[in-house]
Amino acid sequence: MKRLVTALSAATTLLLAGCAGGAVAGSPAQPTAPTSGAEATGPVNAADVMFLQMMIPHHRQSIEIARLAGKQAADPAVKTMAEAIAVTQAAEVFAMSERLYGWNQPLTVGKDAHAAHGGMPEIAKKAIAKLRKAPPGEFDRDFLQMLIAHHDDGVQMSNTEVSTGANPATVEQARKLSQGLSAQIDHMLDLLTRIDPVAGRTASPSTSPV
Repeated sequence: MKRLVTALSAATTLLLAGCAGGAVAGSPAQPTAPTSGAEATGPVNAADVMFLQMMIPHHRQSIEIARLAGKQAADPAVKTMAEAIAVTQAAEVFAMSERLYGWNQPLTVGKDAHAAHGGMPEIAKKAIAKLRKAPPGEFDRDFLQMLIAHHDDGVQMSNTEVSTGANPATVEQARKLSQGLSAQIDHMLDLLTRIDPVAGRTASPSTSPV
C-alpha cells in the first residue's frame, strides 16, 4: 500500500506548481501523456484503437469526479491530489485524442463497447450526482471510494491493452498508466484509512499493475 506514495506526493507538488505551463510528466507515481506523431507509428490493431476510445471517456469521468473534490473536499491532501489528477488526465485526454486523429479513427465507441471488449462501464451519472450532494463530513470518504474503484477499472483496461495491443507506443503507455494508476490507488487508500479506518481496511482494488 505504501509503494510510491512519497513519489506521488512529490509529483503532485511539482504538477500543481507547474499547472500554468502544463502537466508534469515522467514521474513513476503518475501516468504520463501518450506519445503522438512519429513516436506512435508502427502496427496498430483494433485493441489499440479500442483502448484509447475507452480510456478517453474514462479519463473524462475521472476529471469530473476529481474536480468535485477540488471544490468540495475538506482534507487538504485530498484536494491537492484531486487537482493534480484532473490536470494530468486532461493532458492525457488531449494526447490520446490526437493519436486517434492521427490514425483517422473516431474518438468514441458504442454504448456497449466497454462490456464487449473487456472494459469497465462508466460510473453512473446518479452516483456522481449523489457524490456532489454528499455532506461535508462524508464527501472525502465517498470521493476516495469512488475514485479508487474507477482507477481500478482503468488498471484493468490498461492491462488488457498490454496483453492484446500491437502498437508499441500505445502498449508502453498502457503499461505506464497501469503502474501510475495503481500508485495513485495506494495513495488514496492511505488517505482513506486516515480519514475512515474502517473504510480503508475494507477497500481493496482487484487488479495489480503489469
